[in-house]
Amino acid sequence: MASAPRSSSCAAVLYNVYSGELHEGNVAVTGGRIAYVGEGKRAIGPETRIVDASGMIVAPGYIEAHFHPWVLYNPVSLVEGVLPLGTTTIVADNLFFFMQMRLERFAAMADDLKELPLLYLWMARLTSQSKFPGEEDMFALDKVEPQTQVALFGSKETLVNTTPTKCDMLAERMREKGIKPEWEVFDLPHILQDMTRLREAGYDQPPHYVNIVLNGHLGFQGALPYTPKILQMLVEMLPPVCVFNVSAIGTAQLPATTHALLLGGHVRVGLEDNLYYAKGKLATNEQLVERTVRIIRELGHEPATPSEAREMLGLSPVEAPVFAE
Repeated sequence: MASAPRSSSCAAVLYNVYSGELHEGNVAVTGGRIAYVGEGKRAIGPETRIVDASGMIVAPGYIEAHFHPWVLYNPVSLVEGVLPLGTTTIVADNLFFFMQMRLERFAAMADDLKELPLLYLWMARLTSQSKFPGEEDMFALDKVEPQTQVALFGSKETLVNTTPTKCDMLAERMREKGIKPEWEVFDLPHILQDMTRLREAGYDQPPHYVNIVLNGHLGFQGALPYTPKILQMLVEMLPPVCVFNVSAIGTAQLPATTHALLLGGHVRVGLEDNLYYAKGKLATNEQLVERTVRIIRELGHEPATPSEAREMLGLSPVEAPVFAE
């Protein structure tokens, strides 16, 4: 293990939040992060602090993936309510605080909240969802730091205002910050219009990464259902030197992703797009991934490692931390 402060909880009952199973094992923590979970004891060294959790159930801290901490609670009172129930991380919308406090005061508040025994991750909006004078300046992308997670959320009917000018601005900022774009396309014009124009203008260098999203036509105006002919058409219209991935919503996930593999593409599966393993049978992320891995291997291939995936996308390699035995 590294020389940073660490602790190991031993002989605890571990709760697998994906499968619902309970089993005995050890958890090793180093530098404030979980480094090992399993039945072995190789993570225990001469400087390891041992916490005997015999008879206790150890579960990962729960993550609240989308919260507005200004409606019924403030960021402090919210922690008082959810931390005792096991939530240790909250992904929070910053809209109200950012608009009322502006960037400097909001950043100061976010720094103060780091003293709480719960981790706040703030989503940086690029739009207010309601037009007003000065919106474009207030929500300019150059106010977003490279390490900030960016997410856009809407409810009911939301107009996604991605005009050519805004696409140019986003592409330019991404190029300045060294971000490799993912071209998420829902229909043929997404490939032939903005993507082609921006690619030819030099905003993205090959290999181009395109995520084809299908079967969203019931929720997104202009999106396409999955059929073999539609997917074949979209793939045939992709630019040269292109890595493509297929995501499909609901019941189309299995046939569309299998079809993508046959066309030489890559796939995305999981509960964000599809809640069912089969008709009437709810799925887990683990089940959906295991099925896809099985199909990949039945077709004579192997899933890519993270390093291989970065190489395919033309991204620089990342050195993983090495822990001594």
